[in-house]
Amino acid sequence: MTDVEPPRPKNALMRREVALTPREEKLFDFLVQAVAHFKTGTTLRVAGGWVRDKLLGSQCDDIDIALDNVLGRQFAEMLNKYFEHLGEPTQSFGVIQPNAEQSKHLETATMKLFDGWVDFVNLRTEEYSQDSRIPSMEIGTPSQDALRRDLTINALFYNITDRKVEDFTGKGLDDLEAGIARTPLPPLTTFLDDPLRVLRTIRFASRLHFAIEPAVLDAARDPKVQSALRHKISRERIGKELKGMFSSGDSAVQAFEHVVELGLYDCVFDLPADLEINETDFRQRSVRIMKNMNSYVQQRGGLAGPVREHHQLPSLPHGWTAPSGDEMRWLLMASFLQPLHAYALRNAKKRPVPLLQHVVLDSIKWPTKDADSIQLIVDYSRRAAALLASRKRLPGHDDPAFRRDAGLLIRGAGSLWQVAVMAALGHALPIEGYHGTAEAFDVVRQHELLVVNAHSVGLDGCWHLKHLINGSEVSALFKRPPGPWLAAVLERQMAWQLEHPHKSADECRSRLESSVLAALLPTRAEQTPSPRRDTPQPTRPRLRTTAASGARVARRRRRLLRHTARHRARSRAAARRPDLDAR
Repeated sequence: MTDVEPPRPKNALMRREVALTPREEKLFDFLVQAVAHFKTGTTLRVAGGWVRDKLLGSQCDDIDIALDNVLGRQFAEMLNKYFEHLGEPTQSFGVIQPNAEQSKHLETATMKLFDGWVDFVNLRTEEYSQDSRIPSMEIGTPSQDALRRDLTINALFYNITDRKVEDFTGKGLDDLEAGIARTPLPPLTTFLDDPLRVLRTIRFASRLHFAIEPAVLDAARDPKVQSALRHKISRERIGKELKGMFSSGDSAVQAFEHVVELGLYDCVFDLPADLEINETDFRQRSVRIMKNMNSYVQQRGGLAGPVREHHQLPSLPHGWTAPSGDEMRWLLMASFLQPLHAYALRNAKKRPVPLLQHVVLDSIKWPTKDADSIQLIVDYSRRAAALLASRKRLPGHDDPAFRRDAGLLIRGAGSLWQVAVMAALGHALPIEGYHGTAEAFDVVRQHELLVVNAHSVGLDGCWHLKHLINGSEVSALFKRPPGPWLAAVLERQMAWQLEHPHKSADECRSRLESSVLAALLPTRAEQTPSPRRDTPQPTRPRLRTTAASGARVARRRRRLLRHTARHRARSRAAARRPDLDAR
């Protein structure tokens, strides 16, 4: 990636006027009429992302109304009075209190109007302290409000009263048309005021495929900015910005390229300082794996017809759809974190914790479901790679050994098994991807054959398959209490079921009684059953509870302790004494 990326084509912004929907026309007319009725003199402006998206030709339902001379709560109350004046039912509204961790620095009123939610907030100016991203806030002018925003393209207003776009930075419209991400103030000032804006800049530039101004890139690399990002911003806020980067696969790849290229990896993922990773370029490799994975998912549909025939690629099963939503986010994140798979940390209880779990749960504070899913995808992608590596040529679907190995893989990964195979494919692709190389197409062919063959023998969904002989029946069959041996027997039984999908429960029971599975059971001599209640137990002498007997017991214990201590001392002395026989 170079410092100056080529700007996007100047064709997304076809006009500098906003085209309103009928619902927006009705809403804005109502607001203007209410202001005129009560003669408050309020100038109403739609702020931020709604203006940007409308000018880019995208629909946006997130309407934030900026008020210049009245608080949001007061304005919502005024609207209800206007509803009463019109003889229409009033609308309930909520008030969101200031919360810097959610980027809510002033009170916001939210109200449902004409089948959509609208937020009312004041124009504001802000001042940041040295050690916090939480600013002191005051009601400001439109120009002050525009300058305190993260990017010029997010600092545009739409004046509802005059029905026109307002650009108080003087750069927003030009940057939107040219496809440039630029800060309203000097970028170092903007980022030091709120270091989270570094990640917001990356997120918007990647989502819109905008070039980032070189001065902004330099400020993002500044050690002071990176230190502030690491120490002033909560992990939850960083994780939320990262999640927002996954609006599409291409956006996520471009965003993570920026994170690595700008030296933000360690700030964002907060790896322990004493962690030693035996790979100097693991950050760059993370991006390459993620990029290869996304390229395959995005272009897999194009690998059809003549292309598939030429490279001898199998026809994909109907049920193998490209992942989307959370599954796509987990797949790309698992691909990015693949190089960390072999590492672990010790938690507070000195127990090993996979480094992947630490990064997802603690460094970016994603939910446990995300952490478990990403870890599962990485783990079973490794198992899929091992399955393919153990066979020079993937056998046909009629091979019992394939049904067993693939079935156990699918049962372990559950509904994410195809995502895990995709992750294995992305990790196995060469650095340059799969374009034009026989080696890369061979990787694609092997992984797709694994999926095709698994579907052809009905293994998809085999994680719902139940044991023909359940655990209670196995314990009764061998007349042994449950224990570690039982899990081993049930696993071996499931492997046998996968190899022989048409066998009956009676045949399975006979198989269990055979020596192959019986060998997994401990002998009776190896078992240590607990004593039965009806077995006579040696009786202990009952001590009398008198004071005299208690004193005698205490004296006996002291004598025993002294005797033990002398015996240990003699043993240590003998061990230190020279061995006369050795002379």
